[in-house]
Amino acid sequence: VIEIANKINIDTTIYYIGRDNFLLSKKIETRGDVRFETHYDDYREIEGIKWPFREEMSVNPDGDTYIYQWHKIETGIDIPLSVFEPAGPRENRIIFPNGTDRMTVPFYYAKKAICIPADVQGKKIFWVLDTGASHTRISNAVAKQLKLKLKGNLTSFGIGKQTTRHYVSFPSFQIGGIGIDKHVFFSGKYNRVPPRELKNHLCAGLIGTDILSRFVTKIDFKARELTFILPDRFVYRGNGTMVPASLINGHMVLRGQPENGETGLWILDTGAGSSLLTYAAVRNYKLQARAR
Repeated sequence: VIEIANKINIDTTIYYIGRDNFLLSKKIETRGDVRFETHYDDYREIEGIKWPFREEMSVNPDGDTYIYQWHKIETGIDIPLSVFEPAGPRENRIIFPNGTDRMTVPFYYAKKAICIPADVQGKKIFWVLDTGASHTRISNAVAKQLKLKLKGNLTSFGIGKQTTRHYVSFPSFQIGGIGIDKHVFFSGKYNRVPPRELKNHLCAGLIGTDILSRFVTKIDFKARELTFILPDRFVYRGNGTMVPASLINGHMVLRGQPENGETGLWILDTGAGSSLLTYAAVRNYKLQARAR
């Protein structure tokens, strides 16, 4: 058993290696309140190197389980050098109408979610604006109604039940006149119940940062409006305070510091119904006495 720790935080990694075969059988990673336990098996020899063709990872306290199954590993493949050449300019998949550089779109704020309308294949559907989602997701039910093909299988186990996610090649659609070209989204079971205001329309899923990162997005809760602006045309003229932010693993992350505490990372999540402080942060900031 090998344990790796550090002097900065309480994060640790423990490796369990077999005495007889010296193969990694299990790894336990602790990241704050979250514990990742991964089991490795079905080792096969690939040109003298043994590789686990099956990995099963459980995440607690979420209760999710992910299974990764390798089907084939090839070596010595002739790869053209052009593959490693720098990519050219990325084609813009966002099209503003009539050469404009911004567009204002009304939204519904219901059940603590920002719901925005979109036109897909002539149908009006709603998405939840979610800066906490690294990728845009569409529900299986809506994908099937739009006759989209579900590709691949990503299996996970949530609280007592198995769920399967897929990839979907989503057609071009419009949000308030802004054209968004074809994208590949995640598809899965989506349990959010549409609010009463949207009862006659489909609630498709979540708009994540893979789409939102293409804009500067202004949220006006009082007017119930979103304004999407091309980044190179945006100039801030308000009276607010600009706060540095980073995009980490598809999440917008801010640095914050509670009173008498150390600076920590906070995820700005418009899809969350309320603010959340992890138990590790409560413990580190010694806030247990304030807990109710």
